[in-house]
Amino acid sequence: MKDPTKVFLENLRATPTDSLFRKERWLTSEESHALQTIIITERIRNYYECGTANGFSAAWALLGVRRQDPGGVVHTWDPYSRTKIWDHPDCPSSVRDGIIYHPQRFDQGMQTDYQRGLGRSLFFIDGDHRLSSVNTDYEAALSRAADDDLIVLHDVLGYAHIGKKFRTWGARGRSAFLPTDRGIGVIWVEK
Repeated sequence: MKDPTKVFLENLRATPTDSLFRKERWLTSEESHALQTIIITERIRNYYECGTANGFSAAWALLGVRRQDPGGVVHTWDPYSRTKIWDHPDCPSSVRDGIIYHPQRFDQGMQTDYQRGLGRSLFFIDGDHRLSSVNTDYEAALSRAADDDLIVLHDVLGYAHIGKKFRTWGARGRSAFLPTDRGIGVIWVEK
């Protein structure tokens, strides 16, 4: 039997665009599954997301985190008030209960709301795509990351400056590039 959260997310992604969400900002289905797979295979127990357009990627991350810890939660930051998937009437309560949304900038949240859990962490950066913001968000994640945690950048192909930053940061140690529609860059933190 399929997980009801997974069914909800797949159905929501497959439905025509409605007035609630700007789905062009969401991870593609392929990217959603890739994120979940990274979380499961790397045994990630803590997920911190920078940039929550609608909460779609956070919900996929929650599925992965809960494979490691059934009571696990994910944290996500975004300073802009937009409709989130947990506002949808068909959203499972497990999503509403499992995502902790912080309505502020990621770098501020890393200073005030960050609480490290047990186990490995993944910091997912998909916020404001300006170069200065990408730098700030990466540095905020790096300041909280432990050795062997992951920092994952979305839109490595969508924005040339993000791709360049990923290649620079990734060259310092272990990294991987996933050639999805917009590109995902994975960096294993070495401290």
